Amino acid sequence: MQSPVYGDRQATRKPVNKLGVSPTTSRSLTHSTPQQDAWSLAPLLAGRPRGRVAHYDGRRKKWQYPAQREQHLTAAVPKGPAAVMLYDSHGMCQTLVADIDVEGSAGARLTHHVAAFLEHCGAKCIIDRSPAGKHHVYVPLLDRLSVHEATELVSALARRFPGIDPLPHATGAISGCIRP
Repeated sequence: MQSPVYGDRQATRKPVNKLGVSPTTSRSLTHSTPQQDAWSLAPLLAGRPRGRVAHYDGRRKKWQYPAQREQHLTAAVPKGPAAVMLYDSHGMCQTLVADIDVEGSAGARLTHHVAAFLEHCGAKCIIDRSPAGKHHVYVPLLDRLSVHEATELVSALARRFPGIDPLPHATGAISGCIRP
């Protein structure tokens, strides 16, 4: 049986023991950090196997992910904040992201409402909490979406759920990224 293909990458199967658990996976999950767990999802979220390492813009008081700091994704957790690129070289994404820009319990409630809405529509959701304390709702897609389609969909979600930032998709195929 051939391994499934995810994006531009082909999945490989690891040997498993009688319990169905890969020995390398079980060891790494036992001793992993939250950063390692989040970064292990990066290749599955990324439209292309690239990411950008951030630098802090003191004038704007926020992290920036400039194009000149783009690099190949590796299994190693970056030393500083880094984001994965959402679109492939054809401007298509394999994961839709709702970037929840509300902190605290209000952000957690909004995240729950967004995920419940998407699941009611038939989507499968992955939720994380960003290092900044905000949340992301990831929707892995069976069929890739264009920049225009993804932007329209996330913008519609933002209209329905104020607090969603559409910019990770709306900045386009070259710059669209999210920090797992």
